[in-house]
Amino acid sequence: MKFSSSGNWWAVRKDLGHTRATFLMVCSFVLPLLIWCVAAYGPWWEVAYQVTIPADTTRLQSVYTTGNRLTPGTWREFQDAVTKDNQEILAARESGQTATAT
Repeated sequence: MKFSSSGNWWAVRKDLGHTRATFLMVCSFVLPLLIWCVAAYGPWWEVAYQVTIPADTTRLQSVYTTGNRLTPGTWREFQDAVTKDNQEILAARESGQTATAT
């Protein structure tokens, strides 16, 4: 596209030419999308998992409630502890025993 620098880009109350109007319309869509992609998927952001359903376990010293944000390592530890608790409860239920708190 050829744009003259002396054109009416900054003229007040004057219509832009078709080419310039199209260029600005495309930029108004592409630039925010590009900024969003860089901000959302940039390598400097750390992943954080948000707790939406609180679970109580005695395997961890910390208590996580709804809204807490956890790092990937802490999330995996929390998930493993809750999974082990659930497996014990299911095993006790299948054997006919009452589930006890760990």
